[in-house]
Amino acid sequence: MIHALLSVLALGQGTPAAKPPDPALLDELAGRTNALPAFVAEYQARAAGQEEPTSVRILYRAPDHAKIVFGEEAIYRIHGGFLDVRAKRPGEAPTAARVEIEKPIRERFEHLATAMRAEFPAAADSWKSGGKPGVRFDLSLSGKSLQFAASYHFPSTVLLGWLRDLAQEPATSAEGDRLVFAEPAGAADTKITLSTKTGFVEKVGMGRAGSASSFELAALDLAPELDDAAFDLPPRPADALDASASFSERLHQVQTQNLRRDVYASIARLVTAKKLAWDIAARSHLARVLEVVHADAWMLENEVWVGEMRRRMDEFSGWLGVRLRDPALSDAPSRKKLEEAVAAWRDNLSASAAAGLEPRLAELAIGSDVTDDASLRKDFAEIERAAVEKTLQSALVEPLLRDFEAKIEQARLGK
Repeated sequence: MIHALLSVLALGQGTPAAKPPDPALLDELAGRTNALPAFVAEYQARAAGQEEPTSVRILYRAPDHAKIVFGEEAIYRIHGGFLDVRAKRPGEAPTAARVEIEKPIRERFEHLATAMRAEFPAAADSWKSGGKPGVRFDLSLSGKSLQFAASYHFPSTVLLGWLRDLAQEPATSAEGDRLVFAEPAGAADTKITLSTKTGFVEKVGMGRAGSASSFELAALDLAPELDDAAFDLPPRPADALDASASFSERLHQVQTQNLRRDVYASIARLVTAKKLAWDIAARSHLARVLEVVHADAWMLENEVWVGEMRRRMDEFSGWLGVRLRDPALSDAPSRKKLEEAVAAWRDNLSASAAAGLEPRLAELAIGSDVTDDASLRKDFAEIERAAVEKTLQSALVEPLLRDFEAKIEQARLGK
């Protein structure tokens, strides 16, 4: 009878309402985990329908050494300012990559920080030069997929990125000093369990029962002994395909998203604190800042395409030079056709670049984690769209066309 009565009372109390966690708690966890000299974590990842899970082993040594081993398929290492990759999937050729990350990331930040200080003096304290680089670990949800990633940040502010990403997400307390976030960032049928003792995500469950995917912590060592040998890589296979350019593009895509998010969060804080009047002048200042972000992004995130365009320029200008020296093609009609070919190549370059505009615009989401002011987010989006369209021409198309015209002039001179 007593047990039944207690059960009725418990049912009558209902489920505690979910609300964002105490900011002081996440700040304390971030500070404590930021101070970790090293850790080793092992997760078990299981996709829906997968019989055996894939192990994900993560090694970290402060401030900028990281190694992630995804089962037997891939190893990613951040070490000495470079990203190194070894990957081998069944039935595919092995791939390898080596990408310099510290120098370009530092340069992009300094470029943007200079613009922010010039355009928004009230934000200058948040955009100081200098600082220390470091690794950041993130979990991102996209549709029905989960991605775990390590990235290189300058300056480094947080080691475990989810402690910032989950700060505004509703959560409920669970047994054993845990918080459970249901459908974070609008991800349907998803739950994230966070330990408030360690700051680590202990489990991510995605999907309905019977078709669920999971990412679950199997082991965690917060005081490992990690020497340089722990971050060694297997030799690069002789037949490995070089994927360095593709990885470089992806790294800059991630950095672009991080930089633009930091810009928006900084401006939103100023507006909320009434340290910045959100007027026409402020919009113009933001436009110039976003032009800096996307001018860098267009070239850096399209390294493969830019390289191919330059190769084709060389090929075309060589072809043109040969024909301009051919006596059989010196008559007016032949020369006209050659000039038409030059004009067509120029138009094709512009059209090829323009094909990347809509996909880029589709990536420019601005979430409520930046600001819950929907009107401000709408203004941000409109300003950014114009900046992206403008810099497509000024930072990508026009420099390539100038290179093209220079090569054509050399061909005309017989050089």
